[in-house]
Amino acid sequence: MKNIFDCISEKELSNLIGESVKTQVVSENGNSYTCVINDVHIIKVPFNKKTAISLRREINLANILQKCVLPAQTPAWRYVDLSHTSQEPLSKYAAFCAVAPMITGCSPATVNTPELMTDLGRFLAVLHKVPATTFHGVQTYIDIHFNHMIKTWEKQERHKTVEVSRWKHFKKYLKNTCLKRANDVYRNSVSPVLTHADLHERNVLVDERGRLKAVLDFGNAILTPEPQDILFPLNGITRQSVLLNAYQAYLGRRADEPDKSQKTWQLISKMDVQAESILDKFLTQEKQRG
Repeated sequence: MKNIFDCISEKELSNLIGESVKTQVVSENGNSYTCVINDVHIIKVPFNKKTAISLRREINLANILQKCVLPAQTPAWRYVDLSHTSQEPLSKYAAFCAVAPMITGCSPATVNTPELMTDLGRFLAVLHKVPATTFHGVQTYIDIHFNHMIKTWEKQERHKTVEVSRWKHFKKYLKNTCLKRANDVYRNSVSPVLTHADLHERNVLVDERGRLKAVLDFGNAILTPEPQDILFPLNGITRQSVLLNAYQAYLGRRADEPDKSQKTWQLISKMDVQAESILDKFLTQEKQRG
């Protein structure tokens, strides 16, 4: 895409951002289009299903994070429906976009300075004090395992005698009952924390002193039992001890809590048993229906 007006007209875009469009810089990475308008607004348009799902999650999480008092900025994305604009959608996945004000700052040459590691530790500690029940709509370990379980059933063709529409209805029922109950227990009893899962220098902005100003791109964020950004930092973060010490000092407790992981796997096992029982009853009823 060479022009944002392939997705939305200039008039509609001006109304959306509240000012006339003077400049635009568009980049494309195969997954999404990113456009900077007037050096103060940023727009993302998803290009495929995976990116569309990730962007919707990031918009939802952005709305939650904006209500939290954090020691660094996070993007203030908002959802914009493009299906009713005067332009034809580039694809079924490009029928919406995310819009946010630009956060000014610099990308650090490295995230491994002691000062920046300390700032990141503090940011994550404050973030992890936000109750897990706040983050409804954010993917969890339970969600990942549930989706894997459904795919395993389908590979085994356990649904082959069931009408497609009834199988879809059953999966929806299972999500609204078995999965929902497991996630409610997970959030309330395990108290998982929000793991960014993509924390590196391109997703961090610093001020002129090199101190943390913003943390970007929460599209891969997930609720995990333990703070994986701290315990298992991504490649490129070498001063893990500084990060860990700062995190534990601000949080007031140890980062590693193995009992949380144990509770999570116990909960997953219980969900497996319940789901298998419900599936067996459903398949029996389908056979009786003929």
